[in-house]
Formats: sequence, structure tokens, C-alpha cells
Amino acid sequence: MNKTCLTVLILLLVVPVSADWLTHESTGLELWIPDDWDYEYDGDLLLIQESDQDLLLVVLVSDAGTIEAFTDEMVSLLERYVANPEVTERAEAIEVNGLAHYYMEGTGEFEGEAIDWDLTFVVGARKGMVLIGVGDIETHQETLDRIYNSVRLSE
Repeated sequence: MNKTCLTVLILLLVVPVSADWLTHESTGLELWIPDDWDYEYDGDLLLIQESDQDLLLVVLVSDAGTIEAFTDEMVSLLERYVANPEVTERAEAIEVNGLAHYYMEGTGEFEGEAIDWDLTFVVGARKGMVLIGVGDIETHQETLDRIYNSVRLSE
């Protein structure tokens, strides 16, 4: 994604706040983020920004009851924002903290620039949680994996 466009989007949407664990009330789940990352809640939507502003993590709710319905929902959502979205990796469900995680990653274009995205769908709580990473995935993959693996039922 064009770094300038991503930066403008993030600056418009995210207010700096520091935290360790965030609770997503609609899903009944919580997740860890690094202390120096910022976040903002907007209803069911949670936007998380990496401190260098080259990665955006979008957390939202899905009512999809099956992985097939979820995949159709996500392709439709991605097509609204990403030109030519293509799934390059789709994994089977794995269990993390007693919850089923479905992971996908892919490529696409935003404003003529090639981008990478990855997406994790978490089920097993009140509602499904969707985490979509957009931007410099490769540089931040280890931290993204730690965030995805931290998702658990809220206490």
C-alpha cells in the first residue's frame, strides 16, 4: 500500500493510546498488542496501528457460521477496498487458546500499489472475530503472529 495513503488513513482513524490487553466487547474476546502500538474503538470496529505507521490491523465482528460463509463475506469485504484481491495461502483451522482460528493471506492493489494482507477468523466466542493486517506484513509477521495467538476469551 502506498505508505502516504496508509499514513493518512491511520492518522484520520487512530488516536494514540497505549495498552497491553484490549477487550473486544461484541465478541467477548481480548487480545494483546505491543505497548507502543495505538488503537481506537469505533463500535464493533477496532483499529490498531503499528508505531512506525506502516501496518494497520483492523478487528471486526463476523456473524458467519461457517468457514465457507466467512470466506464469501471476506472476499466481498476485500473487494470493496482492495483491487484484485487474491488468496495466496489458506490454512485449515487450528486451535489456539480453545478457539478455532482460520488464517488466510493474499495480495491485491490499493490505489495502484501492490499490497499484502493477512486475515485471521476466530470462532468460539459470542461472535466471530476477524483480524485483518494490511501493510508491511513481512516486517511485522512475528508480532502479528503473537497478536493472533494471544486472542482468548475475555476474563
